[in-house]
Amino acid sequence: MNLILKTDPARPPIAETATQAFTVIRQAEAILARMDTRLTLVEAKIALVRHAIAHRRQTVAQSP
Repeated sequence: MNLILKTDPARPPIAETATQAFTVIRQAEAILARMDTRLTLVEAKIALVRHAIAHRRQTVAQSP
């Protein structure tokens, strides 16, 4: 017999648990979207710094 499926009055209703799970999932998705945006911005900054370093090296190499 599966005890998990038995109704336990001490446990919250399934609909309430499902709503809470849905809310947690939506919040996690929002957090991941913000993290993705921040990572994209950081990657762009890293690319800009690498470009500046390469340009500086090229300029130093060309100067007499």
